[in-house]
Amino acid sequence: MGPHKLDREHAQALTDRIRANFTEVGALLKIARDEKAWRVLGYSSFSDWLQFAVEMSRSRAYQLINIAGIEAELRLLGTFPEDFTISTRTAQEVINFGTPAFLEMVRADITDDAIANEDAFMTQMNHVRQAQASTPVGAASNVVLLPVSRDMNQQIFIALDSLTAQVADFPSPEEVDDQHLESVRAKLQDAVQSLTVQRQAYSEPASSGVTVNA
Repeated sequence: MGPHKLDREHAQALTDRIRANFTEVGALLKIARDEKAWRVLGYSSFSDWLQFAVEMSRSRAYQLINIAGIEAELRLLGTFPEDFTISTRTAQEVINFGTPAFLEMVRADITDDAIANEDAFMTQMNHVRQAQASTPVGAASNVVLLPVSRDMNQQIFIALDSLTAQVADFPSPEEVDDQHLESVRAKLQDAVQSLTVQRQAYSEPASSGVTVNA
């Protein structure tokens, strides 16, 4: 007897269950990371625990953590369908845009209707993707992408939100091997110096009629 053939309805249901499982696994990984389960079990880092105990790459783990985190934030804003979930690509697009700023965009359209809320989410994602499509070839991958209607002040705040999110997700010293530790320290020092220059520039009184660019 040949293998059982799924019809379209059951194949879609299977796909939805698999995608929903990403959210659950991501939430559990986040707890394990935040509560340092890897340290309790004697591993030297979160990465080692992922590799040897979970058999998962660090990059994949953080993809799942990001999916779970964004979905949890969305459900705090309002009701979404039970099977609502986002893909790895969508989560990365939201992060690149700036998660706090994106959530504020969705918040403005939230209603009591779960389907309408899902539609509002997709509408805002389309705005983000249109902005991405208009980004010049060769632009840095971590540049914050904005709808044309957004002014420079909003762009600054979104860029800062995105930077804050990246810093929060930075690996701990225990997760960096000895071979690269000095390089990380040097690059962190460079970043601190660059941020200090920017902070000083914004601390100085702005000249009349001068526009400050981020």
